[in-house]
Amino acid sequence: MMILISALIYISMFHLHHFQYYDDEKNKPDLKNVQ
Repeated sequence: MMILISALIYISMFHLHHFQYYDDEKNKPDLKNVQ
């Protein structure tokens, strides 16, 4: 049971990091266009 919980936490952390990275990459061109 603990393995399942730790796996869910690891997956959720990985998804959060992935979405933040995607947002950063998506916002970079916008910042360049604003400047």
